[in-house]
Amino acid sequence: MESPDALPSMEFFGTLCVPADPRNVQVTKSYSSSDSGHEIRQHLRAVAHDLEPGIIHLIGPGSTAKTLMLELGHETPVLGVDAVCDGMLVGVDLSEQEIISLAGRGAELSLTLGVIGGQGFLLGRGNQQISSKVLHMVSKNKIKIVADQDKLDKLNPSRLWVDLDISESPFFFPRYIKVETGIRKSTIIRTTQVFSEEKEMAT
Repeated sequence: MESPDALPSMEFFGTLCVPADPRNVQVTKSYSSSDSGHEIRQHLRAVAHDLEPGIIHLIGPGSTAKTLMLELGHETPVLGVDAVCDGMLVGVDLSEQEIISLAGRGAELSLTLGVIGGQGFLLGRGNQQISSKVLHMVSKNKIKIVADQDKLDKLNPSRLWVDLDISESPFFFPRYIKVETGIRKSTIIRTTQVFSEEKEMAT
C-alpha cells in the first residue's frame, strides 16, 4: 500500500453544470476492478525485476506507475515524475528542467507511463514535466505504456490522447502504440494528438 504521505490531498469546493457534450467535455476519471489491477501488479513486479541496468528510468505519475516504484522499493508522491537507475532512486518529483539535467549526465533514458482512467490521457495532462523536449531525449524503443485491461476497456472512444504540440519537434509519436496489460499480455491502441483534433474541428 502507498504511504499516506504519497497520496494527493483533496478538498471539495462545489459542483458545476457543464454541457452534455462527450466530444468536447472531458469525462471523469475512473478506476479499475480489483481483478484487473491484480494482473497489472504482477506484471509490474516482473518489470521491476527486469529493468535494464545502467540507464535512467523515468517513471511517470499515477497509481499504476507508482505501483512500479513500490515494487522497486521506493514510495514517492503519486503525482510526480521520478527517476531510478540500477535500483537506486536518483530523482523524486522532477521538473522538466531537472529531467533535462539528468539526461545531460550522458546516461540513456527510458520512460514508463500510465494512462488516466476514464479519460485516456497519456501525455500533456497531469505529467506536463514530460515535455516534447524530454521525449526527444528518450529512445522510441525505451517508452513503455502500462495499464490494466479494465481501464482500457472503459475508454470511449478507445484511444489515448497526447496533449502536446509536437508539430515542430523532431519527436514523432506513433499513431498506434502497445500498452502492456499483464505478463505476456498487451493491447494495441490508437493515439490522437489533441491539438490536431482541434484543428480538424476548426476547419
